[in-house]
Amino acid sequence: MVAFYEFFVKIATEKIPSFNGLAISIIVAGFTVLLCLFAKKGRIEFFEEFKNIKYSFLIESFTFLGIATTYFGMSYLPATVFSSISAMQPLGVLIFETAFERRFGKMVKDKFSKKLFPICLIILGVILLYINQLR
Repeated sequence: MVAFYEFFVKIATEKIPSFNGLAISIIVAGFTVLLCLFAKKGRIEFFEEFKNIKYSFLIESFTFLGIATTYFGMSYLPATVFSSISAMQPLGVLIFETAFERRFGKMVKDKFSKKLFPICLIILGVILLYINQLR
């Protein structure tokens, strides 16, 4: 799904201004949430989560930041470089998981050290690809 998304974002950045593509992506994300609310189970769980509304705003802020950086990154970088950089996203998730696990308790069962080596290999691959693109 991410590969298709990034492919269509790259096409969009070549055909329309980045702000227009960004607006379209945010509208589609909003419609997706609305479609999920048509299912009864989705509505029940949605309203039960209102107690965590402050975390929802934080998560959505990161989502919009991610969408914006995708459009602007694809506008100014080759698609291979940007897609490789976005492959480092698990490092951020790993850091957030660890921080929230320490703050709130058992959120994840995996250990930081077990995930860190594969993620470092991804980061090394991104660095090597970027160096290769510079030549």
